[in-house]
Amino acid sequence: MLQKTISKPVTLSGNGLHTGRHCEATICPANENSGIVFIRTDLENQPEIKAIPDNLSSFDRSTTITSDNVSAITIEHFMASFHLLGIDNLKIMITGAELPILDGSAKPIVNALKPLIVSQQAEKHIIKVKQQFAYIDSKSDSWIKVEPADEFSAEVTVNFRQPIGKHTVTYNTGDNVETIASSRTFVFLSELSYLHAHGLIKGGSIDNALVFADISLSNKEKSSLEKLFNCSGIEVTPNHTLNNTTFRNADEPACHKLLDLLGDLAVLGKPLCGKITAYKPGHGVNAAFVKMFDDHLLTH
Repeated sequence: MLQKTISKPVTLSGNGLHTGRHCEATICPANENSGIVFIRTDLENQPEIKAIPDNLSSFDRSTTITSDNVSAITIEHFMASFHLLGIDNLKIMITGAELPILDGSAKPIVNALKPLIVSQQAEKHIIKVKQQFAYIDSKSDSWIKVEPADEFSAEVTVNFRQPIGKHTVTYNTGDNVETIASSRTFVFLSELSYLHAHGLIKGGSIDNALVFADISLSNKEKSSLEKLFNCSGIEVTPNHTLNNTTFRNADEPACHKLLDLLGDLAVLGKPLCGKITAYKPGHGVNAAFVKMFDDHLLTH
């Protein structure tokens, strides 16, 4: 299995989900064995932040990597795209701290990169799982386990309050790439005011996220949300979402959690050969697993 990059640069642009600031991300080919590196072109000397476990720094509703006090924020959908496509080496030139959220999924990234993939001369460095390893978060009742297998696979179970409920989805390398990539980020209606008050989701909208209505919506609250999202006519639709009447797949929330997990696992820097099983994963749990698993690899 040979390492992969892309044949030419491609640029994607849009607002950051949390900062709300506009950013361009130009994804460029990179040399063999260089991994995934984000480069802040908006800063002096264009500092680099490598996507490695030691650089994981923040996990509040997104994944951030930081090196020498310079960060790349909300990298998970880009990293998941690289994972899904088997791309090993890239430079991502970004014009701001946070990467664009695009439509809330990895679909635009996968569609842009898929036709450009090229093989390199060096072989992939694969992490072959030799024994079971697990991380358990007793506070959230979440856990992630990896065990030996002949190839990579992942099984994710989510267990949310209604209207989402409990769902399990699976992934084997190369299968259902379009379905997983197209699954959008989501949030509960009851969380919006809190998140916005804490400086998050400034770039969120009903065009880049599924908003699940877990509470009733008064006329006053509708007006407040319309002002927040800079739109009009917000309504709770029969499928219990705001103005999103069609899901891209039947298990879109669970598939998006799987997408996020794949993106966070990609920070390991090498493909895994093993079976991942995750219950109620999230960026904090994912990052803790990645850091502990990386330390486990270094000591065994």
